[in-house]
Amino acid sequence: MSQVGSGFGLIPRESFLTFAMPLIPVENIANQLEPAWAFLSGHLRHFAPAGVQMPRAGETEHRVVLPVKLMDGHGLVAVGVMLDDDQAEAVARYMFGQPEGEICPADLQDACLETCNVLASSVIKGYEHPDVIDIGLPQSVSARTYADLQNHANVRVTLMSEIDHEHRIVVTVFDVKDQSVLESYL
Repeated sequence: MSQVGSGFGLIPRESFLTFAMPLIPVENIANQLEPAWAFLSGHLRHFAPAGVQMPRAGETEHRVVLPVKLMDGHGLVAVGVMLDDDQAEAVARYMFGQPEGEICPADLQDACLETCNVLASSVIKGYEHPDVIDIGLPQSVSARTYADLQNHANVRVTLMSEIDHEHRIVVTVFDVKDQSVLESYL
């Protein structure tokens, strides 16, 4: 595997302690995201806690959300992944063994969904009672739907890997306040 570097900043932010699904410590999540990304792309990346990340204007960015329903009546959690187009293509090339420039849109879509699946599993596998969660299927969402999710949820934690203020991968765990924003994905 090659080392492609890392760029990150630690941004203090308010914590929402009323979150219904306890997570493993943030540092452990970051440590689990790193080998998960290497598995997906063949490259090492460092993930670190970050502030809330909004979609960037003018960039091609993929957004995928994995809903996680808590069966004990405590609500809905969502794991969101945003990744730049070049990072999505890197995963697709690695997954399908294709050279640069030969990735079709369907393969790119599959790579984004699988990226969300694998990175989300790094976040939720530390949940103390996995028998009381119902993990949905990852869904690609528009920038508007992703922004709606951000507006109708508390951000529990955001971890990011970024190189040179681009080549961004963002993983966010949301405690969804208004479940209607994700009902069509359940």
